[in-house]
Amino acid sequence: MNSKKIKFIDLFGGIGGFRLGLEKAGNFKCVFYSDIDKYSVKIYNKNFGENNDTTDIRTINSQDIPDHDLLCAGFPCQPFSIAGKQRGFADTRGTLFHEIARILEAKKPSMFLLENVKGLLNHDKGRTFATIIQTLSQLGYVVEWELLDSQNFGVPQHRERVFIIGHLGNGSRRQVFPIGNANKKNITENVISHGVLTSPKKLVHCAYKGSPRIYDKITPTITTPSGGGHLPYVMLNSHKVLTKDLMMRDGRDNRSCLRSGRTFEIGISGKSIRRLTPVECERLQSFPDNWTQGVSDTQRYKQLGNSVTVNVIKCIGEKIFRGVKNDC
Repeated sequence: MNSKKIKFIDLFGGIGGFRLGLEKAGNFKCVFYSDIDKYSVKIYNKNFGENNDTTDIRTINSQDIPDHDLLCAGFPCQPFSIAGKQRGFADTRGTLFHEIARILEAKKPSMFLLENVKGLLNHDKGRTFATIIQTLSQLGYVVEWELLDSQNFGVPQHRERVFIIGHLGNGSRRQVFPIGNANKKNITENVISHGVLTSPKKLVHCAYKGSPRIYDKITPTITTPSGGGHLPYVMLNSHKVLTKDLMMRDGRDNRSCLRSGRTFEIGISGKSIRRLTPVECERLQSFPDNWTQGVSDTQRYKQLGNSVTVNVIKCIGEKIFRGVKNDC
């Protein structure tokens, strides 16, 4: 496949993490993009110089999609009603994964690359994942998959995602997984040495329930924020030791001191915290600075939380295109 351009389609393409990673990896060419979110499409168009409209994959006729070698999709995980049935393709109807299967069945690309959250592996006691693998096998693909963590690919973010690759037919194929770094120790030194943060060293993950968690060297997963409480926060005066006790204010839980992303005093004079900036989140996802500029900060956080880590896609793309060793 590496003697010519590898044509790929970018379903649920978001802000272009798949495309950017593949274009960095080798001779890949995107021939079709689809996303239903207007902010995603705006960011994507800005960075790739295109004029795509928002599209709902459920309304796309498979025959209107250009022929391609590789189908890429970071698809939303919807629950399947499959308990006790295990009928493969039939059980996926009504879900967005079914739309991927529909396009694979019609277009028969030689490969696909799918991404989803770690929880997919255990959803419905593993039956959802089993149905996905069974469906892809029924469509004629030899399937391999692996759980990869972004912190092993040059960014200081603990972000575990499952990647699924399929090769059409039983002929010769290049095995992509396992990726070497998936089985190595954490190679990330810290958020400062990677140029992610502009000043602090201590990071705090503030959730709505339970105690805050303190991170020194990496950030927790950048997620889609909900109510302002799910982004990592940083302590500005990093020479002081940050403890969970300092995260309390007037005896209330951590929500009261982190509301709406404002900076608050946290118990002793001169000590404050702030949330990560959009640019810092872009770096944690290995996007260029200001990739998401042009929409509100709320949307920038959301789009980055929904995206793939570019470095991970680049590594997978290199394995697909060049057959590089397991040392991305």
